[in-house]
Formats: sequence, C-alpha cells, structure tokens
Amino acid sequence: MKSDPLKARRMGATGGDLRGPRVADGPSNGQFRNRTGEYKMKMQRFNRWMTMAAIPATALLLAGCGDSSHDAEHHKIHPATVEPSGDSGISRITLTDRAAERLGIQLAEVTRQGDRLVAPYGALLYDAGGGEWVYASPQPMVFKRARVEVDRIEGDQLYLHTGPEPGTQVVIVGAPELFGAEFEIGH
Repeated sequence: MKSDPLKARRMGATGGDLRGPRVADGPSNGQFRNRTGEYKMKMQRFNRWMTMAAIPATALLLAGCGDSSHDAEHHKIHPATVEPSGDSGISRITLTDRAAERLGIQLAEVTRQGDRLVAPYGALLYDAGGGEWVYASPQPMVFKRARVEVDRIEGDQLYLHTGPEPGTQVVIVGAPELFGAEFEIGH
C-alpha cells in the first residue's frame, strides 16, 4: 500500500485526521491539535518573540530622539504658544515665523461698506455649537479668535452685523489650523 505524504502530514499523534475541529483527546497545554490551531500557536510564539525583540529596539531608537541635557524643555522650540485669557476664555496664539510659513497663513483686512463690516469668506469658522468666528491678528504672528455675526454671504464676501473693527487683519488661510492649535486638536 502506498503512503500518501499529504495524508501523513494531516495525521496527528492519535492517528486521526486533524482537519476537523479537534481530535478526541482535546487540547494539550493550551495547544489545539488541528491545522489552524497549530498555525495559530506558531504565530503566537512568533508574535511574542517579535514583541520581545521590538521593545528594546524601539527604546534604543527613541532614546536618540530626545535631548540629552536635563534642561531639554528650556531649549525646545514650540511652533505655537497658546496663552489662555482669564476674562474672555479666548486664548492668544503666537506663532514662530517658520510655523506661519509652514501653515501658509494669509491675512486680509476687514472693511466697511455702508453700515456693514465686510471680510473675506475664507476667514469664517464655525465652532461645534454653531458659533461664528474669525481669527484676528492684532500684531504680527499673534492671533486671537473674534466672534462675528454674519448678516449674509455673497460670493466670497462676508457681510457682518458685528465683528472686528475695519482695518483689522483677519486670517483667510490657516484659520482651521489655528483653531486646532488653540484647542489642542490633533496633539
């Protein structure tokens, strides 16, 4: 009688076919005695080994990312500094020149037409509660949210009931990123 190499591979210690869910003698030391279970145990051992090897390797890699001096926090450059405002609850954001360049911050001036303030539509932000805001820039690289009340939107212009005074610079590109920095979204 010829032996079938595939059948011999599928046979376990009990001589039963291991393609079924489990042989009669059940699990031994937490190992299933079917083909899928044996593969699973091999993968678990491999994963355990990889984890044990990866932890020290990752620690070594991350060790090179930090500053070796104990005064690292003092020398760290923060692209955005958020300073809470006590009375209004609206923070003041100061960007480095490099941060403003990377965000592509662009400004435009608020104007007046008749009895309405006019600002570019790109300046408008909505908060989670539906509140309407723009980021005003009272001085270079400094930004603060300002509440606005939109009368209407025509094309790319906002006509405002209330908002920053005419001549105030508002952010028209990069405002969502400032909002994220202010509320630490994505950090």
